[in-house]
Amino acid sequence: MTLYGDPQASAPPKGVRTLGLVGAALLCALMGTAATITLLGGAEQASVRIPLTPPVAHDQPASAIRAEATPDTPTPAVTGILHAGRALIADPALVENSPLGPLPRIADDGRKPMTAYAAPAVSGNCGSPSS
Repeated sequence: MTLYGDPQASAPPKGVRTLGLVGAALLCALMGTAATITLLGGAEQASVRIPLTPPVAHDQPASAIRAEATPDTPTPAVTGILHAGRALIADPALVENSPLGPLPRIADDGRKPMTAYAAPAVSGNCGSPSS
């Protein structure tokens, strides 16, 4: 049977009480700091002004603007293998010539442009963990 008047029977452990007091004090300190900054802080000094201009209306439709952006000279077709040092720049087997210019494609022998044009690995380790 527990007596309500007994302080030892109803009191929480000393560590829990201390933790609660420290948490409450920290919360009060943070709220006090936020209130002080809000009341005493100068909002005029910390403001940022961004000048916004209204959008410019074009007299031409969007299709005409896109037509002006395309170059008048077509991209030359890839006819031979091009290298820059040891790096592969263009390979006719990996390129399909189209009216819009050269497009990448998978070669007949299965080579993919992504692997053919990729930069070589710096080391032979390739990130595997060392033993």
